[in-house]
Amino acid sequence: MKLEFHCDGFQPVLVGWAEQTVRWFVADLGLKNNLIFELLGREDGTGHDGTATEGGLVEVVIDGAHAYPYLWAVNPKCGTGYVNNVTLIENAEELFIYLAAHELRHLWQWENKRAASTLLRLMKMTDETDADLYAIRVLSAFKSQ
Repeated sequence: MKLEFHCDGFQPVLVGWAEQTVRWFVADLGLKNNLIFELLGREDGTGHDGTATEGGLVEVVIDGAHAYPYLWAVNPKCGTGYVNNVTLIENAEELFIYLAAHELRHLWQWENKRAASTLLRLMKMTDETDADLYAIRVLSAFKSQ
């Protein structure tokens, strides 16, 4: 497994920490395929975002102009299945952990289609619910350290 980590516009002091965090997620999830992870920062107040592709490209965008703390909630236009209004995000680092964990969980789902399909069917949840629950668990563990 090869990881390429790219960063643009994010706080330089946190770049090494962010890459180590991504490497921890990769190990925790047992990801095997090559991965390109792009962490993008902006200060324009347009919000944050995360995307993943089955080909192994993950992008996480953190908006430094965002106000903290806030309760995690996804815009309803993005679809259904997200776990909203449960997790308190207190700073940009926690937002990064949540978004990175969520998007990397989608890579696990794609790499482990049979296991993921079984899990989603037995738990009666969507892939977005599973990704959010993983992100909530990881962020909770981070906060308790």
